[in-house]
Amino acid sequence: MPSAWSWPHGGPETRHDEAPRRRFWAGKPGPALAPYIDHYEYLDIDIPEHYDRFLSPTAEVGLAFSLSSRRRIARREPSGGLTLYPDSVIVGPQSHRGDPVTFTGGIRAFYVSFRPVGFYRLFRLPVADLADRCFDSADVLGPAGETLRRHLMASRQPAAMVAIVERFFSVLLDSAAEASELHYVTTSLSGAGSPVRISDLLGDVGWSRRRLERRFAQQVGLTAKQFAKIVRFRRALQMKAAEPGRSWTDITHSADYYDQAHLGKDFSALVKTSPSDYFAGITRYPELELFLSQYSPERA
Repeated sequence: MPSAWSWPHGGPETRHDEAPRRRFWAGKPGPALAPYIDHYEYLDIDIPEHYDRFLSPTAEVGLAFSLSSRRRIARREPSGGLTLYPDSVIVGPQSHRGDPVTFTGGIRAFYVSFRPVGFYRLFRLPVADLADRCFDSADVLGPAGETLRRHLMASRQPAAMVAIVERFFSVLLDSAAEASELHYVTTSLSGAGSPVRISDLLGDVGWSRRRLERRFAQQVGLTAKQFAKIVRFRRALQMKAAEPGRSWTDITHSADYYDQAHLGKDFSALVKTSPSDYFAGITRYPELELFLSQYSPERA
């Protein structure tokens, strides 16, 4: 049975009972799906206002299910109008900041975060076609995706939702692609600690740079350099979302940045703002920030 992750330093899981409907949960997949899925997330929160947040870059494919009929999750267009998202959405790798997303009402959602090559291995679909896109999951899952969402809506416990999702994905295991050298490369680039040089990994797997980039485009949806940059940036976001009071100096070094100037440069390039401005409203809905940052304690 997948296990729930505990929260470091009294995080949101220990605080959610202080106010109604403010809950965030994250859990691991079972052993059979662990090579393909990184983690699951569940969010249950009331947002009485129109709260705008934009999608920040991410290096993995995600699958999001909206489980409430009282919610409104919409993309804010440049004209100011709102376009509602479908009830279940596939979020491809995002190489830059997306359009603002407006949240309001009773938000209840379940999220599947795939490993960098996991989506490709399970579905055998070129991830390059998903890059910088968010679209209706029916385009990939067909009518079965809506059936899955309705089963999730009927459940209130995250562990039960995980069991439902894993039954769904387990039918794909027999036809899944085998792990390749790219799994080793993405795992090495994703790990915390001393930064890994892409040129060293090329030597490890015996690939040319051209071959590596072809594989990254097909199976990850980003270039190798984009992937490494976004993974490190995401690690910093997750650390701050988990511990809003943690200093940027500490996060800079823990996320493997040389100094705060380099961290600020990535914020400017990837989300067009400074670290402090990005997290200016984090204390309003910390559970939502964790959900959007795809918080993974193993990384943070």
